[in-house]
Parts: sequence; C-alpha cells; structure tokens
Amino acid sequence: MSIQAQIYPFRPNILEKMCFFSELAPKFQKNMKYIYSFLLSFMCFALAAQTPIAGGNVQGNWTLAGSPYQIQGVITVPYGQTLTIQPGVEVVFQGLYHLYVNGMLDAEGTANQPIVFRAQDTTGWYNDAMPQGGWRGIHFYYAPPNDSSQLKYCHIQDTKHGVQGNASIAAALEGYRALHVSYCKIFHNQSTQNQSNGVIVGVYTFAAGEVFEIDHCELYDNYARVATLRTDNYIAGSSHIHHNSVHNNIGGCAVWALWCYLLLEENDIFENEGTIDGSAVKLSVSRRSKIFRNKIHHNTCETIGAVHCSAGKVDIDANLICNNQHISGFCGATDGGGGIHVAHNDNAPFDSTFYVIRNNVVANNYSSLAGGGVYVYNARVKIMNNHFINNTSVGGGTGMMRSIGAQSELDFQNNVFYGNAFPSPSTQEIQIFEAAYLRFSYNWIESPRSQRMTISLAVATYGDTANNVIGINPMLIAPTLSNLLADDATIANFNLAANSPCINAGNSDTTGCYVTPKDFLNNARLVARIDIGAFEHKGAEGLFEFEGRNASLHIFPNPAQNNISLILPEKDGNMTLYNMMGEKVLETKAASTKMSWELPVLPAGMYLVIWEKNGKYVGDKLVIGE
Repeated sequence: MSIQAQIYPFRPNILEKMCFFSELAPKFQKNMKYIYSFLLSFMCFALAAQTPIAGGNVQGNWTLAGSPYQIQGVITVPYGQTLTIQPGVEVVFQGLYHLYVNGMLDAEGTANQPIVFRAQDTTGWYNDAMPQGGWRGIHFYYAPPNDSSQLKYCHIQDTKHGVQGNASIAAALEGYRALHVSYCKIFHNQSTQNQSNGVIVGVYTFAAGEVFEIDHCELYDNYARVATLRTDNYIAGSSHIHHNSVHNNIGGCAVWALWCYLLLEENDIFENEGTIDGSAVKLSVSRRSKIFRNKIHHNTCETIGAVHCSAGKVDIDANLICNNQHISGFCGATDGGGGIHVAHNDNAPFDSTFYVIRNNVVANNYSSLAGGGVYVYNARVKIMNNHFINNTSVGGGTGMMRSIGAQSELDFQNNVFYGNAFPSPSTQEIQIFEAAYLRFSYNWIESPRSQRMTISLAVATYGDTANNVIGINPMLIAPTLSNLLADDATIANFNLAANSPCINAGNSDTTGCYVTPKDFLNNARLVARIDIGAFEHKGAEGLFEFEGRNASLHIFPNPAQNNISLILPEKDGNMTLYNMMGEKVLETKAASTKMSWELPVLPAGMYLVIWEKNGKYVGDKLVIGE
C-alpha cells in the first residue's frame, strides 16, 4: 500500500458512493491532491517533531513543537545557565544517562500537559546487571545565586542504578540545594544495588534558610534499598513534606529524614513494604520536627514500627496510624512496635531527646514482637489525648510497651485504651520494664490499672495513678469491631458519642498535659473541661454544645438539596458546615444577618450548620435529601 493510501484510505470512488449528491464528487476528486499534499506534509512534520540531544551542555527553551527530546548522552545545565522546559514536553533518555543541573532548571508543566522524563527502553529495568532498561535521573548540585529551579507537574519514571561503576548518585531525583517539587508523579524507579545510595528521591540542604519542599506529589511503585523519599538537613536548612501520596513502594523506608528540621504534614502514606530497619516514616536524629495530621496506614515493616523516631525533639500530633504491621519477631529489644516506635539510641545527650505523642488515633496495628500501639525504648515521652484502639502484639504491651532503659520518663494522660488484645495473662495491655518516672492518670481503661499494666522492674518514681476512668465501653460512634488487621480503621469513626464516659473527664492541666488548642479533627478543645482521647466532643453527635440552640439561627428550606437561606443571630461571623463524622464540608464568612448559601453536591444525610463569632456558637441540624 502506498504512503498516501495509508494516510488517507478513502479513495475518490468511495467518496462518490458516500456523497448524497453525485455532482459533489468531481469537486472532491479535483481537490483530493491538495488533501494528499496537506496530509503528507503533516506526517513529515510529525516525524520531524523530535529533537536529538547529544551529550554535553544544554540550555535555552525546550518546546512542545520540538518534543520529544531524544537524549543520547549525559547532559548538563552549566552554572549560570537555565534550561526551561515547556508543558507537554517529553524528555526521552536513550540509555543510562543523567541530567545534571549546575545552573537552573525550570520544568513547569500543567495538570493537562505534564512534562515527562522517561526512558526509551525499559527492557531489563528490573535487573541492575543489565545495561539496558532505564536512565540515571536528575541531579541538582549546589545552588547558584538567586536559584529559581522548580519541578511542577512533572512525571519522573524508569530510572535505575545500572552497572556503570559505583555511581552512588544514581537516583530518580537528587538535589544538594533548596528545591521545590510540586504536583509531580514519581514512579517505576529503582535503586537497589549495594553501590547505589538506594534512594529514589533524595534532597539535602546545606545553608541556613534553605528549604526543601515537596508537596501534592505522588510517589508510587518504586523499589529502593534505603528509602523512597529521603531528606537530610545535617549542616543547615529544613524540609517541608506535605499533601503527598506515598504508596505501594518496596524496600527501605517510605519517608526517611536524617539530622532533620522537618514538618511532615497532611500526607497519605500507605501500603509500603519496608525492609530491614525501614519504616513508613523514619526520623533519625531529628533536631526539632513535627509529624502532623498524616494518614499512615496499611504499611508492612520488617523490624520496627510504622513511625520510628530515634533521638531529637519530635511532636507526633493528630495522625491516623492504623493497620500497620511489624513482621519480624526476632529483631531485638531496640526494635519492635506496630504503630509507633520512639527511642533514644543515637549517642546524643539523653536530654536532647523528648517526644510528645498527642491527639493521634492508633488503631489495629500489629507487632510480631511487642508494643502493638506504641513501643518506647529508653526515652522521655509524654503520651497525651490519644486513642489506642484494637492493637495487638505477640509479646507484651498491645496498647503500649516500654522495653529497657532506666532513664525513661513516661507520662500517660487523657488516653483511651480500648480493645487492645492480651497475648497472655502475663503480658498485659501496658508493659513497663523499668523507668526513672511513671505517671498514668486520667486515662480511660477497661479495668483497674493493676489489671491492665505489668511492671517487671522497679520504677524510681510514680506520679499520679489514681485518677483513671474505668469502664466497659468508651462509647465511640463507630470504631473498628475487632483487633484484626483486616478491620479497616480508615473508614471507622472513633469520635465520642454523646453518652461517652470520656467527656469532661480528662486532666486539663495545660502545662502538664501539653494540651493543644485543636483535637484530631482540628476542632477547638474545651480546655477547662477537656475530654479523654483524641476527640473533643461537641454535643449530641454534633460538634458544639450550642448556646441557644436554634433560638436565633433559622435555616430554610430544611431538608434542602442545593441552596439554603439563613437568618443569623448577628451580622458577621463564621459559617461552617460539618458532616456527622466531625469533618468540615464547607466554610464561609457571613457579612450580615441574612445570607444565602450554595451547597456543593453532598451525600444525603444529617449535617450541622454552625455560626460562630468571638467564641460564641449557635447551630442547628440540616438534612440534605436525595
């Protein structure tokens, strides 16, 4: 078949049959040669719309018209130069080549037109003994002045370590400067050879004020020896990792921060499989860091808990840590834990390490050693206002276990311990080997402390242990029903029901309890009468104890579907719509005493409309129909 026939298979005689008016056929025949000519030109343009790039220096603009860019050797953006890549461009590496950035790289795609960095050939990608099947990644060296490099809406895929010598810098993305990475997908990369650094994304800061920020990215289906995402602030700088999804990665840690000033918040980290001492989240020698409002769930770790911290000052606050499992029962006393493991074993001064664990839901985690919920190894820790629900372990301490370390200082207040399974009568829910100080007060437990806690060795000092709340059921709205890993805590509701014995039963000593202004759901704590656990109850399975309920707030129509009108107690104020799980659905400012509110498409059911001004709350139920 001719090229023309392949491009335009409708021959003139077919067109004649297709036309409703036979007199139009001669016109199609007459103009067919122009159609052929145009399509041939278009095909030639398409074939030519690719740009070969030999090894060496690169700079300037890479455009969609020149895409794909075929990389035929190692390329470098020189110091003092900028390479700008337009949306939709594909950068296709023909072999195990790097992109080095000594100058600046501006790669900003869009949601509809991402920039793609990939390999031409992925045959043998899984096998580092083969030179085929991948490329070597993007590597940023020390920043030039006024660096504005960024990666936004980029896909980075198909990198591998390869067989070319040691090449320890082989990684999908590596940087030695402040770097901003956002809305990127980083997947199908591997770094498993012993000679490699074993990291998929590794960014390290060196100067005061430098910040590595990665946000709204998805890292998945990678295979690493050490970590999928690693950051290091050993000399100076900090890292901000937020609103990312890190999932279905194999090997090492999902996220590892070393010598870090880290804010890790609002990430979804799930279904990762760690090896050796790999955790879903690991902080080694953290200086000051915060792990805040993350979902860390359904991860498998070999020797240590899903969240592991060793030395430093760390605040673990308002996270959902659930359905994680630690699978090695022969790891030793310095390992273990299903949900959280905190320790001091990195040779820093003992007083440099201090952990605050608060407002977390730690549920349905499993440890093959001990400490299904939390494992503390020789450290100072305050554990406040948490839910420890349905955790299990083979050894002691299903809710919490502390192993070895006479210097430990343990302070448990305002926690709910419920449904944590005993492996045997001698290894109870909370197991203490030794400690310099122990306080266990204002916690909700299912039977007296002496029946829930074992102390194997002496504790130097006891604090208050008399003010715990003992009961059969803490009355949670819809918790998991068993302590099985298969019972998914991500879809449960652990909030307090209206008749919960945890309401107003906590210790509100804000100094001793390290009470935060917000609870697990980011609702305000009522500090003068704080509730036990991660949630602050807001009344009648709604969210606030209303002042003048429905006396001065009018909603119509009710039930509603798309729009509602409101009459408010006063002008101004904040309007918030909550679902019955306590989650904010909609929020706006009220400018007057009358307003209309256009609602998004919402599932049918009961909601709460709250008006708030200067600490005064008025609210009422809203029914949204089908």
